[in-house]
Amino acid sequence: MKGKGTLKRKEVCLLVFKAQGKKGKEAKEYREGYYGTNLQSWVRDGLLEQPKGKGYRLTKAGIRYLSNPEAEHHRIKAKQIRQRLNNIRDYHRDLYKEVHELRQKVAKIDRVING
Repeated sequence: MKGKGTLKRKEVCLLVFKAQGKKGKEAKEYREGYYGTNLQSWVRDGLLEQPKGKGYRLTKAGIRYLSNPEAEHHRIKAKQIRQRLNNIRDYHRDLYKEVHELRQKVAKIDRVING
């Protein structure tokens, strides 16, 4: 272990691998592959955190995931959908503002042309 309650990347991958009933020797092959790559998505989903970039620590959501993966998966998906909706709303708000500004410019040009 790195610090109080934190694990190195290698240790997290090894624990996940062992939890799946596989042997430690096999974990070497996968450390930089699937599990290593997905550590960042687990951080993004809130299952793990990286306190000050030093190792990884299980969050409350990660603990809930251990006891009920399906329910926590649905929570994560709902959070991602809400975020996507917020992004779309913000994008459309920006587009609406731009359209409004362009209409004002066109109206100003029309007034200049038509006197």
